[in-house]
Amino acid sequence: MIARLLLAAATILMLTGTASAQEIRRCPAQLPAPVAGKRDAIIAAAQARDWTALQQLAGPGEFTYSFGEEGDAVAYWRQSVQEGIDIPRLLARVFAMGCAVAADTGSYFFPAAAEIEWRKLTAPERKALQDLYGARLDDWYMEGRENGYYVGWRGVIEKDGAWSAFVAGD
Repeated sequence: MIARLLLAAATILMLTGTASAQEIRRCPAQLPAPVAGKRDAIIAAAQARDWTALQQLAGPGEFTYSFGEEGDAVAYWRQSVQEGIDIPRLLARVFAMGCAVAADTGSYFFPAAAEIEWRKLTAPERKALQDLYGARLDDWYMEGRENGYYVGWRGVIEKDGAWSAFVAGD
């Protein structure tokens, strides 16, 4: 368990680019063009269930799709679909939600819950999570919604439009 927590912390640091506390704020209504373009392309590819497009959108660089697995994200996701986890549906729904942005790195986190506490989420942000997870929403919060933190599906797009993660877990 400790090794898993250390791996998760290291991955979060890699995703956010900093070990210190960073200023997190809600995304602006108008996302920067590279971020909006990538988000829209991910949603379109996911809705079309176009694995090739998703592979190309993830790009050849570092991409986090699992804590502890290495290899091909799309192969992992396709296996997840065979196991009953509808990754394309999750991708489309998560990237359609509101987001949060790290002021220092310009990393955009979808949904906002990935970086903002439950009690500070807006009513539409809470509803989107409830719609996604239904009665199992509490399963995606470590130590509960009121005191814990979100460990559900989340994606990260960098300010330059690079898609760097789509992962769940702590």
